[in-house]
Amino acid sequence: MSALAAAALACGTAPDTERGIGSVVSVEGEREDVQLLLVDSPDDPELLTRYCGLSLRLADGERAGRAVMEAVSAADRAVEIAPDSSGARACLARGLERLSLLGGAIAAWEAYLRLAPQASDADDVRERIARLRFRLEDGWERHAKKLGADDPDDDAIREAVEAFPREVRKVALHEVLAEWGAAVRRGDEDAAAVHLGYAERLGRSIGSLTGDTQVADAVSVAKEMLPDSPDRQGLAEAHFSYREGIERIEANDGGALVHVARAGELFAAVGSPAGLSASLRIATLSYNRNTDADLAESVAILSRVAARAEARDYRVLLGEVRWMLGLVAVRQLRFSDGRDAYEKALAAFEASHDAAGGIAVVGLRVELLEKLGEYDEALLQALGILEEASILATGRELDRLHSWVARMVLAAGYPRAAVQLQRHSATRASVRGGADEAFYGFVLIARIQHELDRPDLVEENLRLSREWIAKIDDPDKRRFASTTLALVEARILARQSPMAAIDILEDSVDPADELHGIEVHSILAHSLSRLNRIESAEVELVQGLEKLERVLVDIRSAPSRTSYADLWHEIVERLVHLRFELLGDPHGALSAVERGRARQLREVRKVTHSEHLVADLLDRAPGRTAILNYFVLEDSVLIWCIKRGELEAFSVEIEAAELQRLVDAIGVIVARAPCGGLGGHGATAQRLFDVLVRPAIGSLEGVDRIIFVPDRYLNLVPFAALMDTSNGRMLVESYEIGLAPSATLALVSAQERESSDGVGSLLAVGDPAFDSRRFPYMSTLAGARNEAITIGSHYSAKTILVGGQATMERFLAELDSHDVVHFAGHAIANDRKPMQSSLLLAAAGDNDGVLTAGQLIDLELERTHTVVLAACRSGAGHVSTSEGVMSLARPFIAAGAASVVASLWDVDDSGSVALFDQFHRALADGRSPIGALAIAQRKLLGSETGDVCSPRVWAAFQTYVGSRPNSDGRRAS
Repeated sequence: MSALAAAALACGTAPDTERGIGSVVSVEGEREDVQLLLVDSPDDPELLTRYCGLSLRLADGERAGRAVMEAVSAADRAVEIAPDSSGARACLARGLERLSLLGGAIAAWEAYLRLAPQASDADDVRERIARLRFRLEDGWERHAKKLGADDPDDDAIREAVEAFPREVRKVALHEVLAEWGAAVRRGDEDAAAVHLGYAERLGRSIGSLTGDTQVADAVSVAKEMLPDSPDRQGLAEAHFSYREGIERIEANDGGALVHVARAGELFAAVGSPAGLSASLRIATLSYNRNTDADLAESVAILSRVAARAEARDYRVLLGEVRWMLGLVAVRQLRFSDGRDAYEKALAAFEASHDAAGGIAVVGLRVELLEKLGEYDEALLQALGILEEASILATGRELDRLHSWVARMVLAAGYPRAAVQLQRHSATRASVRGGADEAFYGFVLIARIQHELDRPDLVEENLRLSREWIAKIDDPDKRRFASTTLALVEARILARQSPMAAIDILEDSVDPADELHGIEVHSILAHSLSRLNRIESAEVELVQGLEKLERVLVDIRSAPSRTSYADLWHEIVERLVHLRFELLGDPHGALSAVERGRARQLREVRKVTHSEHLVADLLDRAPGRTAILNYFVLEDSVLIWCIKRGELEAFSVEIEAAELQRLVDAIGVIVARAPCGGLGGHGATAQRLFDVLVRPAIGSLEGVDRIIFVPDRYLNLVPFAALMDTSNGRMLVESYEIGLAPSATLALVSAQERESSDGVGSLLAVGDPAFDSRRFPYMSTLAGARNEAITIGSHYSAKTILVGGQATMERFLAELDSHDVVHFAGHAIANDRKPMQSSLLLAAAGDNDGVLTAGQLIDLELERTHTVVLAACRSGAGHVSTSEGVMSLARPFIAAGAASVVASLWDVDDSGSVALFDQFHRALADGRSPIGALAIAQRKLLGSETGDVCSPRVWAAFQTYVGSRPNSDGRRAS
């Protein structure tokens, strides 16, 4: 096998191989094996390269976004560790190709050739590089050169129109007809005839290939006019003036409006359809001024142009107008209208076969999804068009798309992939002369490289950032960029030269600037703490939090609130670290943690932050229950053990990246575990137990229940299956276990533990007859039907809905008429759009039976106390830094359920029947949901029947606790 073939297989190309579901499952299993090995050897370049290759083999469909990012991140790290590894270079090249970072891919393949110059496949590699170079150069610029030549042939015109009809239309309206106007003005009729003939050829080709006749109609108006007639002179002046206005717009010249408006008046006087394009430019200028009145004027103009463009079937113009209507709507925070406008623009571009225009609109839609916080969906859509975009988008549009993807990738936790994307975008902007884009690209790279501890690369990118600031023409933009650079430099200096950081902040940042001013508090606090001025640092952080709280009260739109989330978490994290580690004040640190969680939960559960929170927790905590509250820092995890009258705090040194690797690994280990243990991966499980539980073991004496309050990805830990190797017992064998989103809610749940004398009524749903045409890959669940009937035997009052009876209408009607609700069926955890995660009920009439989290969260459950979601991954989902796991359990808690039992991974049908038979037997006898689940899990753990004793069967389920409404309807807090 050639070296290139080996590299291709390692990187998952296999272009001629059909991959079935079984093959994908096999690759996933192999990738999990490598993932487990990386827990103990995270910097092994061979393992990283293999992980990259396996990830790329899974980078299809819904897996694409994160799989590609993981592949590029792994390969980039492997190259950093082992720059002479040809396999790592090849895998990085393949990953960069998937991101359409063609320049980076070429460089990686060239490095591969340098490392293996005598490889038998060297010619194959060179051919591959040549193809990539052609793709890199086969954009609008190549067509523009041909169209700019003297008398381009019809084939060149046709090829340009097929790929870039919108750009060719601009050439005709902005350049060729403008040259005709200039020739008419100076009386050169021969030149005028040549230009008008060229414009006619362009218009004819655009019309025949796209159905759009705007250019052809504009040419017809000019051809019909008599020589030396006033109207012809006026039209010539209009085209000439229009070009002048366009050039001034591109140069950010404030005089652009005068020229475009004059052109519009002259076009209107002679009835030229070019006037519609002039009106679009006037609307764009109004949009750029960004006042309420200007935006309203822009909408009015665009609406008129859209009506006329639609009436005359000017499809490309209609796409551009709807594109602008979408931009205005988004700026006015009318996000739904913006999305609708983008969809209509996309339809117009598709009707005109304008793929490049469509790509530009999808890019805007990606940006909108990012604003709405739908990062995974935005990332998936962006990756889906990058390959096309590398050929069909204009340079500026492609660079903007790469820049958007870079920000999303960074937010998703892939800084190495973000650097690759942003470096490409910034470099391209530099070549194009886009000063502000180049600046923001390089400054972002500097900040990321600082987090990756690459000081040499930090300084290089800061140097480039300073060079590009000086080239930004607009003084307001230049001032804002200078402030941004000052903040980044201060953030970088705060660790090593805190006084220099403070000087930069004092000299360069206006504290009255809202967002920048809040960030100043965070950076200043970091600098002061490095100078051992701890009390002053605490004051800065508290002031920053107070300012953020005031800002958030006034912000009504979710996307705008989301934009502050990272800054909020940074300040809370620094305040917690300062109080816990530097001031030795674990009470104050816990209060800061709960203050942050109260803000996150306020809108959902009406939880408020008490100034006397810690005292309340200690006074009201019930006996024999402990609350273990976690907070993850960069290099440690903090643990508070809360019992009645007692608070102990622990700090365990561990890098956040290592902790996340352990959490990812434990999910794989437990989901694959045999009966009686955790297979051959006990060391990994032991390490996680030692980090999260062992520090508090001494404080758990006399405790029989633990309520865990996880932070971030710790929500995905199957706590019941953690094993204490000192006694060989899994955690559930010693304690009843629950999870809560905050210590406050954990306390409420703990106080209710003995309040039930049994539950009276059950609603059980089993194997709903979902729409098999919509979900052909899902099977019926005989075990789920049996489960619903079996658990019903434990209740005197019950409603059991199976098969076609379990419609959405019936389910919602019965939902709050019972104490306990048990759903045994299919669920879909949508990591990309959490509010579209769903339970599949029976289809009936026009109702497809898909009940989404967004519909559930609006419910009010006044009677229902316990909800069981016996379905796959009902407790899993996207992990938000600020909101925790966005799972199907969350909307039921929000609706008022005191407890929700849900799963972390795909569940076993027969094992679920056995588990929940025991669970409901105990629940109906009066045990709390936490206690009932512990009894059921222990029964299965000790079972000798089948494989139900495996942790993969019973440890998937956890009990999540919330709060019940008080008698006056308010949530307990």
